[in-house]
Amino acid sequence: FRSGFTDIENEFVGFVDVDENARKSYRSVYSINSEDHNSKSYEKEFHDIRSVTEADLDDLSVDLVTGGFPCPAFSIAGKRLGFEDTRGTLFFDLMNVVKITNPKFVLAENVKGLVTHSKGETLKVIVDVFSEIGYEVETAVLNSKNFGIAQNRERIFLLGVRKDIYRESVLDKVSKHKNPIPMALDILEEVVPEKFFVTHEGRLERLGKVSLDPTISGKIVVVGNVSKTGYLGNNVFSPYGIIPTLTARDFKDPRLIIDPRYNNRLRKLTPREYWRLQGFTDEQFNLATLVNANSHLYKQAGN
Repeated sequence: FRSGFTDIENEFVGFVDVDENARKSYRSVYSINSEDHNSKSYEKEFHDIRSVTEADLDDLSVDLVTGGFPCPAFSIAGKRLGFEDTRGTLFFDLMNVVKITNPKFVLAENVKGLVTHSKGETLKVIVDVFSEIGYEVETAVLNSKNFGIAQNRERIFLLGVRKDIYRESVLDKVSKHKNPIPMALDILEEVVPEKFFVTHEGRLERLGKVSLDPTISGKIVVVGNVSKTGYLGNNVFSPYGIIPTLTARDFKDPRLIIDPRYNNRLRKLTPREYWRLQGFTDEQFNLATLVNANSHLYKQAGN
């Protein structure tokens, strides 16, 4: 969210993340000083949204709150839920911040599965809660591949606009936007360290000889698998297509591709390539490497 709003004139006043390493990257990438209140780069830092109180926020003037939250497991058995009934979920904690700060806009993000979770009832509860605390809300499922990113990443976005200023739909226009779909080949590093290439004989034997078709693009193209069991996490992808959704678990076993620039050798995507697939610049990635190891950089990109 932060990078997307940096191109327009904004003052960022605070951030929250329970992951210490994510906070390190955030501070480094955006040159944040969260200790000196008099610094021009000061932002108020919170570590756990569940412990944020009204007193913590009463000195902040807020126009926009952004955030992501896990798909909540409400107990919705046939009853209409309100704001208080969602207590105990991170959605409640996000909405509590919204209720306290009363911003003009709220932009939230979740996995596409939220649309069908509990046969649509979970999303209905979320929309009702937005309305209860004073917001018109619109939703759209967007895919990063339609916005110049070589990754198939579908997410539902929820835009809440305070009822006293709501005028017209915004996400409906955004959802119709479609850029040409790039290839994963476009985001590959020019020089790849040897440590990212797969040398395990068993994996190479299971993959066998691979033939790449550069004319097949714009979609995920699986060209093999290196697992003994066919585990989907060990699929191998063509760089002429796009990469499937990156996940936080990928730090254990990053996505595999065939690199035609290195005689069709099998390798892992690098942390820099992961960050590129999330729309970050190399400059931002370089700043993150100053404070975090590769395992954390993979995890942050996937999250």
